[in-house]
Amino acid sequence: MKQAHRNVRGPAFIAVHELFDKVSTEVESYSDLIAERAVGLGGTTYGTIQVAVERSFLVPYPLGIADETQHIFAVSGNLAAFGQSLREVIDQATTFGDADTAGLFTKVSHGIDHQLWFVESPHGSKKMNKTDRCQTPPETAVTVPN
Repeated sequence: MKQAHRNVRGPAFIAVHELFDKVSTEVESYSDLIAERAVGLGGTTYGTIQVAVERSFLVPYPLGIADETQHIFAVSGNLAAFGQSLREVIDQATTFGDADTAGLFTKVSHGIDHQLWFVESPHGSKKMNKTDRCQTPPETAVTVPN
């Protein structure tokens, strides 16, 4: 998110710049909630950049872009992919009978979908369907970058 926030350019620069900053803040708060739940269940979080890069299922963010439309597309794709992974984790937690974890991930899923709506709604002239913006991630452990 900060990559997009810092590098966006275009006619709607200030609005998109500020939006990406707000989305970044929200997403960071979700990573804290997920990490705290993992530790609360007796796990260990691996929040280093090295582990995040190694285990991420998200499409690598394109570094050479500046155009607001390209950033909106890239951010939307990653938010959608993360949202899809959350719905899969909700199903897994429910299968295991862990209603609290399922509830936490439902809260995060709702928040990510809300942020996705903010990013896509006023900015994209071409709405993306799920196939355009979302790849189903492989089964992975939760990695929470710092």
